[in-house]
Amino acid sequence: GFNNFEADLWSQVGSEATSENLPNAVYSWLNWSPRLDSACHKTLARCFPGCVPGSVVFYRSKAVLAQYGLTPDNTIYGQSL
Repeated sequence: GFNNFEADLWSQVGSEATSENLPNAVYSWLNWSPRLDSACHKTLARCFPGCVPGSVVFYRSKAVLAQYGLTPDNTIYGQSL
């Protein structure tokens, strides 16, 4: 159940995870972003506070745009790196 997921998440992301950075802990756990204890993550958090991985932006955008009838058949998605 959820308690097993939560325990697994906290054990894998380590002591750097807090309730404030839980989204980042999940992204790290999913291998969508660097580990929370890495220099890379710390630099991203310092220089780009609130940043999220591109895949998160894509799926959030897809969910919102679907509410307006936009689908892969009638929409082209573009993302700059």
